[in-house]
Amino acid sequence: MSRPRDDDASDDGQQRPRKRQNTQDFFRYHHPGFIRSVECINFMCHENLKIDVGPGITFVSGQNGHGKSAILNALIQVFSTDRKMKGERGTGAALRRNIEDNKKAKSAKIIVKINNKEADEDLDFTDGGVKGYTMSPFEPETYGDIIIIEREIFEKSRKLKIMTKKKELISEKTEVLLQIMKHFSYQFDNRLVIQTQENAKKRGDPKSLFDFFYNGSGFESIENDLAAMKREVGQQHECLESSLLQTTLAKKERRDELKAECELTAHTKELYDNLQRYKAMYQWLDYSTFQLALNNALSVKMKLEDKCKQLKEVGAKRRAQLEEHKLALEQCEKEDPELDAQIAEANRKKTLLKNEKDDINRQLRSSERDVEDLEDQIRLLNHAIAKLRAERDQSNSNAEHKRLDAKIKACEEKVTTAETQIRAFKLKLEEKRNIWRDARSKSQDASSPRTQKEAQLRDARDEASRLEAMSRDKGNPIAGFGHQFVEADRIIQTNMGRFRQPPLGPIGQYIKVKPGTSQQELTLINSHQPLTRLLRSYVVATPEDERTLRSILPRNHNPTIYYVKPDNYDVDRISPSSQFKTILRCLDVSEARVIQALVEWAAVHSTAIAGSTEEAVRALKQGSQNLESAIAPHKTSDRFIVTATQRGSQLSSSGVVQSGLLRVGKAIVTAEDVSEAKKRVAVCERELQPLKEELRRLEQEEQMALREFRSLEDKESVFEQKLQSLRREHALAVAERDSIPDAPSTDETDQAIETKTQELDNSKQQLSEAREALEAAKVRSREIANSEMEAEVELDKLNAKVHEKFLATEEANLRYTAHQDVVTSTLQKFELAKKKLAEKEVELVDIQANMETQLAAAQALSEEHVPLDEGVDLENGFDYCTKRTGELQAKIDAAKKRNLRDYRIVYAEFQEAEEAYRLAKEEFEAQKKDVRALGETEADRVLAKGQALSLGIMQTSAYFSNIMKSRAASADIVFDLKTRKLEVKNYKLASTSDTSSKGGARDVATTSGGEHSFLQSALMAALWQMVDAPIICLDEYEVFMDDTTRVTAQKNLINTLGGLKQRAQAILISPTVVKNSAVDDARFTYVEVRDPSFASRNR
Repeated sequence: MSRPRDDDASDDGQQRPRKRQNTQDFFRYHHPGFIRSVECINFMCHENLKIDVGPGITFVSGQNGHGKSAILNALIQVFSTDRKMKGERGTGAALRRNIEDNKKAKSAKIIVKINNKEADEDLDFTDGGVKGYTMSPFEPETYGDIIIIEREIFEKSRKLKIMTKKKELISEKTEVLLQIMKHFSYQFDNRLVIQTQENAKKRGDPKSLFDFFYNGSGFESIENDLAAMKREVGQQHECLESSLLQTTLAKKERRDELKAECELTAHTKELYDNLQRYKAMYQWLDYSTFQLALNNALSVKMKLEDKCKQLKEVGAKRRAQLEEHKLALEQCEKEDPELDAQIAEANRKKTLLKNEKDDINRQLRSSERDVEDLEDQIRLLNHAIAKLRAERDQSNSNAEHKRLDAKIKACEEKVTTAETQIRAFKLKLEEKRNIWRDARSKSQDASSPRTQKEAQLRDARDEASRLEAMSRDKGNPIAGFGHQFVEADRIIQTNMGRFRQPPLGPIGQYIKVKPGTSQQELTLINSHQPLTRLLRSYVVATPEDERTLRSILPRNHNPTIYYVKPDNYDVDRISPSSQFKTILRCLDVSEARVIQALVEWAAVHSTAIAGSTEEAVRALKQGSQNLESAIAPHKTSDRFIVTATQRGSQLSSSGVVQSGLLRVGKAIVTAEDVSEAKKRVAVCERELQPLKEELRRLEQEEQMALREFRSLEDKESVFEQKLQSLRREHALAVAERDSIPDAPSTDETDQAIETKTQELDNSKQQLSEAREALEAAKVRSREIANSEMEAEVELDKLNAKVHEKFLATEEANLRYTAHQDVVTSTLQKFELAKKKLAEKEVELVDIQANMETQLAAAQALSEEHVPLDEGVDLENGFDYCTKRTGELQAKIDAAKKRNLRDYRIVYAEFQEAEEAYRLAKEEFEAQKKDVRALGETEADRVLAKGQALSLGIMQTSAYFSNIMKSRAASADIVFDLKTRKLEVKNYKLASTSDTSSKGGARDVATTSGGEHSFLQSALMAALWQMVDAPIICLDEYEVFMDDTTRVTAQKNLINTLGGLKQRAQAILISPTVVKNSAVDDARFTYVEVRDPSFASRNR
């Protein structure tokens, strides 16, 4: 164990420096990069050793064998990258502590804490001295105030940890440790500032001292770099002389040979020039031909553009006229609620008048029957009174009985005749009733086809409107989803570069229903809610694409967006067996990501289509793999569908979508499709009109049959009343015959006459009242008849208006259809002209490409245009050029037979050789210049190195002399660069009386051990001026010094530290330490290393 020395007295009676106050004050002088503490666990001889390192000089003392040098070796093992230096103090096995029976610890651990914050207070090493610079903290936001470096050494490996003050692991990489060492300028491989015992033993060797100085100051590295540069200069110069110079001379010789051959073949140059001219003339003639064709094509293109412009303007005008016709047609087709209300009011008024007429007729018939009954009653009463008076006058009653019997018989015959007439009338009435029922049945039968045709007309109009909307958006299938989606698609296409993968949407445009799907199945698919919710949504591949899509869409358009990570589904594997017809098997999907969205969000692969609810439940109860649900029509209502889930145990209903987005038809609409749809609308309208006329005719026949039937019903009641009157007359006659006694008395007869007379007066009074009521009913009947006639006339006028409106609608429809055909024809002409224009543009592009090719070929032969010779026209130009080329080629061939090469070939080779020689010469000169510059740089650096070395030697000698003066002595440092030696000579004390330059000087070899150690200490302190390092470690720095010399050496060291260019802390290791001051001085820290075995025993 080790501990900082306290204030107790030492063995020799001297007072040790007082113990420092606290840890926080102790470390307030530490600059960034200073070591705070070193801890060794199971390292070498120590089980657990920890020392705190002060901001100035830390003196480590202890007896031999107590493990003082282990502290320096621990720092070397952590920070050194020199394998040779690491191996100076043993292998990995020697670094691990012996536990017992020569067994090694499993691992040795070294923990070094580095200060990583600015000093709280600056520590002055010398009064008035110049303060050196300090490094800044290393990534304080990551490491904090303290960086902990932990190195654990195993038998065959080593482990590194870089942590914070709270033992939070930051890194285990050596590269990070190297970055930290580079930041703080650690130099643990420099033997000038890091000296082990082995190096301390060499301090007396002049060659070792020179190596320390030369290596530690960096001059050895500079010398190695200069040697490498010198070798490179030699290699470059050798390459220049042996390779580039010979190549340049060879190319110059080849150039001279070709130049001589050019002079020999120069007389054929005119032939070649003329041949070249006529070939160029041919090419320029070909170019002129293409130019003429281009002008013609441009003229045709301009005409086509004018025609397209005219057709476009005409098409726009005709489309405007078509819109006017369409508005007129819509105005005609628009329902007139006022006219309909008038017709309804007229029909209601007519019905009321008819009902009132029926009531008046019944009242009239009742009044007529009352009048007839009263007249019959008066007649009977008059007859009875007359008969009573006659009876009073006669006594025989048998004659009266005979008369009444004859009357009764006549009444019975009349009743029988009336009953026969009634039976015949009832047969006729039943016949009229059957006629009315047949007419009503025909009217109802005709109403059903008209209703069906009206439904077809509505569907055709809806389809035509949808196709026309899609056609206005140039056949865009998105138009079927609404104008918002068309605008959204335009925005997406404009910003397509912002997406990683293009978004897909709305999804419905990528889905079609396969042919062969029944109407019921189509309705079920369109009504499946999970699927319908997806049809107007979008699919994206990444979350970034989703955010981009939401940012560019309009605020009033907020569709559902699904993020689908691209994946390839094996649909067959996740779908039920082929015996079930699923929704996905009825769909044709063009995009894989859409299939993925349908599978993930609508489960269309596991939803079967059934014909009934029972079939759906039965399919789910089979427990088929991957079958999750089924849809089927509702049992009782065609406005709902049923969804079965959970193996048929749960049923739910949802509404039917009458007009779904999914269709079997086309997804891309053309003008022909719109025209066909409108033609189907016109055909349905034409087919509907005769059905309406036929239904109107049948309804009129039904009304006529109903009126005849009602009229016969009224006559039937008259016949019934007449029969009842005859029956009453017969009953009265019978009653009268029975009432005549055989021989009545006179008084009784007078009383009966008086009674009958009173009854007669009452009947006459009732008859007068009944006739007045009958006359009032007739007057009201005539008024109602007149009103009914006026209502009929008004209704006919209104029906005439309806018919006029129908005729106007038909006429507007014909005009609209005809103008639509004209617009379609104009559009077709425009498309044809546009197609021809596109073809002509392609032709122009081809001609221009050929022109450019011909121009390049012509310019390759002659940069300027070569015109035809005088007297040669364009038509005969090709033959003329071919003829002249042939003649010149024949002359050239004759020249070739004389073994003369083509002048152009020779001249071309000469130009190539000239260019090659020029390039080789330039390259040779450039390389020569580079070699010269490199040699000059090497010489400059050698000179600069010599000057820097001389300056370093002068500074080291001067500082060494200053240190020696502190001990009242002097000595000289001698640098021998040839023999690479560094020696201290002419050592003498100031008390020497000889004042000559060499007087009193002694050989260093004759000095005592203490003087020799002081000289070496002073020399090392002087050499430190050549190095910038924050940490200096010396082992065995003051061997053989006495106490006075040690104190002087310590002062020299602290002055040296204060005068360094970079602030540094020093760790000095020695068996004995002499206190520098009796008070607590932050510049000095004393650490004593005790016997490790003694510390272990104390535990």
